[in-house]
Amino acid sequence: YYKDLDNYISKMDYKTGSISLLGGITLYMLIKYFQPRKVFEVGTFIGRSTVAMALGISQYCDDGIIYTCDKDNDFYLDELKLECEVWGMGKTLSTEALKKVSEKEDSVDLFFFDGSLQDSDLKYIAQLSGENTILAVDDFEGISKGVINFLALIFIWFERGEAFFIRGLRLTFP
Repeated sequence: YYKDLDNYISKMDYKTGSISLLGGITLYMLIKYFQPRKVFEVGTFIGRSTVAMALGISQYCDDGIIYTCDKDNDFYLDELKLECEVWGMGKTLSTEALKKVSEKEDSVDLFFFDGSLQDSDLKYIAQLSGENTILAVDDFEGISKGVINFLALIFIWFERGEAFFIRGLRLTFP
């Protein structure tokens, strides 16, 4: 699938980066380890991360779904006929996509953020987050969107007065 995805680059209105093969393998392994059934992704682009997660989900269940949105580009992954259901929302702002999903689902098992979050997203992320929801961010270096997204997400848990886990470190907010 990964080689086929490069063919979509020419169809994209806004050319941006995509996760590497190693990033895709890591995401696939993360999915297989935690076994989420409902995933929400911000930042589809050509769909490498979406495909990696769909392949992981299809290894352990037949009723998984990935909701994915990209504000700048159309969605073409329907052409791949993945075994996991993918609900792609091309040229859709993350807030609009999160709102649609919150009207359909009570919670999401895993969020993957590879696009910039908006302040208006945070209430929907909090609403869709359960006790065991996993938050994963990409581009986590320097002052990149991943770091900014992470800080915004910590703020949600701070406002809720709940614990936030970071690889063995537990932050508890009063």
